[in-house]
Amino acid sequence: YAASCPIYLMFGTEDLLEQPADQTADQFSVLMNTIKASAPESEIFVLAIPPVTAAGEKIIENSTIDEYNSLLLQAANEANVYYIDTNTALKNNESRLSDSYALEDGIHLTTEACQILLNYVLCHVPQA
Repeated sequence: YAASCPIYLMFGTEDLLEQPADQTADQFSVLMNTIKASAPESEIFVLAIPPVTAAGEKIIENSTIDEYNSLLLQAANEANVYYIDTNTALKNNESRLSDSYALEDGIHLTTEACQILLNYVLCHVPQA
């Protein structure tokens, strides 16, 4: 039997350190379309990857994350699945993640930031 529960997908930050945004987005699309074919009754939600802090940009640039998220949006539209812009939800006025929402590496989210992300997702998905 195919699954019929909502499926939430998010990956990319670590992958973007190893390869260009377009290759990472292509891999994501393959995964997303495989899941969609395996669970055609499920609603699929693609979550944008969050921004990083200024310190995090020493590891990965927010412009690369934005490029990747744009490609995710395009892939989600082509696959007719939901896209949730969790990146914008966590950006501050400088278009970065606030230091208070990141661990020391400037990339990984604090518990508070995860709660903000979760609340944003819950406010942007269709209610049954």
